[in-house]
Amino acid sequence: MNGTKTPDTFCTNKIKTSRYTAWSFLPLTFLLQFTKIGNCIWLCVLILNYIPSIAINSPAVVTAVLSIIVIIGISKEGITDFIRYQSDKKINAVECIKIENGDLKHVPVKL
Repeated sequence: MNGTKTPDTFCTNKIKTSRYTAWSFLPLTFLLQFTKIGNCIWLCVLILNYIPSIAINSPAVVTAVLSIIVIIGISKEGITDFIRYQSDKKINAVECIKIENGDLKHVPVKL
């Protein structure tokens, strides 16, 4: 247009709000759990309970508590990310209007 060159290819209209892939889910959510101060405190208590002279509880009890907290956090993150993925899939399935040779065409969003 107006003497300028138009690009031959354009970026897709794909929307992606989910945070994780199948490969990155467990490592990233596990690390995310320890950005929370409460989980870091439980981890410190767990480490200190392995020192016999200052141990308050059995390390197994603290390990169980920390494991339950982390599993609940990872599960919550997984459920919310799956809901985001389903929402993205639904939105990306909507047709869009494409101008081709001066005509309007209804085409699905290319993924």
